[in-house]
Amino acid sequence: MRRAGRLGEWPLRKASGPPEDRLRWHGWDITSSGCWEWRGVRSGKGYGNVHLDGKLRIAHRVAYEVWIGPIPEGLNVLHRCNNPPCINPAHLRAGTQADNMDDRALAGHYKGEHVKHKLDADKVRQIRTMREAGETYAQIASKFGVTEPTIGHIVRGRTWTHVK
Repeated sequence: MRRAGRLGEWPLRKASGPPEDRLRWHGWDITSSGCWEWRGVRSGKGYGNVHLDGKLRIAHRVAYEVWIGPIPEGLNVLHRCNNPPCINPAHLRAGTQADNMDDRALAGHYKGEHVKHKLDADKVRQIRTMREAGETYAQIASKFGVTEPTIGHIVRGRTWTHVK
């Protein structure tokens, strides 16, 4: 693991200045998988935290804004690497909460149903049957109030793998 991002020696006071300087002040470790693991304070779920303008911010969101650009309205910043402390811009992407749940399912972190899900096992079976009958992803998505990629993941067996 290589160390990166540190701005010289430890300053006597907290870093100030633009967000990029704040990220570099805390620094990160570069893993063999290419993740830039946040070296500063982390939340209980492993996400990096950084103070900016008197507010506690999530480090990977700040990294996205610094090295990629503004986060599109209504979207989250997701990890392609599925590694919460990673701030590598190559591992970050903007996506919806549904995309995030699909990613979690693909990574095997979520196998059951959740009360906030629009779908359940019976609806997933219906979706697969409708697709086999020739309905398009768009038609099915419209009927269930979900996105076409969500339908695609279900039909191709990338999500809801526990439902037969």
